[in-house]
Amino acid sequence: MDGKIVRSKTVPLSTQGFGQTLFAGLSKRPSAIAMNDILLDKQITYGELLASSELLARHLLRMGCVKGDVIAIFSPNSIEWIVVMAAAFRIGAVTAAISSLLLSGEVQHQLRLCRSKYLYTISSLTSIAREATTGLEFPVTQIVQGGSQGCVSLESLLQETRDLSSLPTFDELGVEPQDPGLILFSSGTTGLPKAVLLSHRNLQADYAVLSQQDAGIIFDGHILFSPFSHAVGALLSLNACAHGFTTHFLSKFDFIKYLEFIETNRLELLNLMPPVATRLAKSPEVDRFRLDCVKTILCSSAPLSPELEQQLLERFPGIYIRQGFGMTETSGFVMLIPGVSTSDPSSSSSSLRRRKPGSIGGPICNAEVKVVDPITGEDLDPGQTGEMCIRSPLVMSGYLGNPKATAETVDLDGWLHTGDLAFYDEDGDFYIIDRLKELIKYNAYQVAPAELEAVLLTHPEVADAGVFGVPDPRAGELPTAFVVRKTGKTSVTEAELEKYVAERVAPYKRLRGGIKFVSSILKSASGKLLRREMKAAFLRGKL
Repeated sequence: MDGKIVRSKTVPLSTQGFGQTLFAGLSKRPSAIAMNDILLDKQITYGELLASSELLARHLLRMGCVKGDVIAIFSPNSIEWIVVMAAAFRIGAVTAAISSLLLSGEVQHQLRLCRSKYLYTISSLTSIAREATTGLEFPVTQIVQGGSQGCVSLESLLQETRDLSSLPTFDELGVEPQDPGLILFSSGTTGLPKAVLLSHRNLQADYAVLSQQDAGIIFDGHILFSPFSHAVGALLSLNACAHGFTTHFLSKFDFIKYLEFIETNRLELLNLMPPVATRLAKSPEVDRFRLDCVKTILCSSAPLSPELEQQLLERFPGIYIRQGFGMTETSGFVMLIPGVSTSDPSSSSSSLRRRKPGSIGGPICNAEVKVVDPITGEDLDPGQTGEMCIRSPLVMSGYLGNPKATAETVDLDGWLHTGDLAFYDEDGDFYIIDRLKELIKYNAYQVAPAELEAVLLTHPEVADAGVFGVPDPRAGELPTAFVVRKTGKTSVTEAELEKYVAERVAPYKRLRGGIKFVSSILKSASGKLLRREMKAAFLRGKL
């Protein structure tokens, strides 16, 4: 820690294009499994992945694709997803990752943002893709797995080897660190999704983070269920390939298949998001499986409350819980609780960790982090709460085609304003309180929704909860909650839960807007609670 700025260690970054780093990884272990689709029981070796991606890259060159052109991927998780992304990196093209859950208007918005010349999709999504490309101001060549009339068949490209020119060398491509490499889309919780542009330098900075031995985020044989269109899925799968690791993945999330895989393969480390962590802590289905193999749970994408951490510890005695922090705009992970061997109970790091429930740790490498007063911009001391800001080569190039939003997020000194309300302690470890814009303003008080959600989740009959503010002419906003009851336990009432919370929080934090029982809580693909959408749904129900 240097004054009011927490600084990490510095690690040298490669100045070559990320494609060169990626293909060095693809060449490491030709006979090893690169990707394993658990649900389809389908695998591809590194030798096959290398050959297929280079063949597709040659076809893309033949079709006119050049360095800097954008290839959008609109597909669920699949082996072919990785083949297309690798092919794009091989020729210096840019991959734009679009969620397969979107409808045609949403897809069109994202295609227009990144001006994609090529779109890869699957046959079951071609009607949406066709509608999305209709009316665009530029032509889009569609490549379809499974084939579709009027589109290029991916299978035919991967079978045709005649009349293709050789690939340029990476030196001939001339990719510079500042060149674009990957486009990911923000969750859009405060408006339409924005196109986050990650450069090759950003990707090399992320590779450096994930290469740190004490990070331990990815490893050979890890399991990944995040959508590849999301930052976690895209960056972890990409980096696993660059390291030559085997990735087991779920094309769509199936909790039982996930538990079966953990038990069968005796996985020791689980890389989770909060919704899955909640199910692991609370679901009775977990008791059907022998999961004593699990030694470490690493959670990212959204903060785990200390209460949920405690519930996980009770269900999995002796596990080591690690939290991390990253954003799409920071190329993935920036901060993390360090790794520690759970076999050593005398470890000082482990003891320290148990004294800090809820911490996301400090910056891993090549990053500076501070907390500022959201009104004055003044740098704050340890223990003071404000907006967390990050400066690092991990910070995005910007929002594509949106300089105004970029300037509002990254200031002139290069500090990215995260929008997260946080504080740090004397050791330089950070704690996220809530989203700055989602604080509930009750009279003159500020109420953090995450705090009330954490209290609700301690109730034995609550499976999940989301808290938001609803307008009130006298108080400004009233704290209000959606609650999911535990399966098979439906006796708890709204009044009982309101009383339960009131007994555990200050009077101004009570759920004065009421509680409504629902079947599920609205969340983004990364597990972040969509409180704006919850508020809108609640208000619609009142009208």
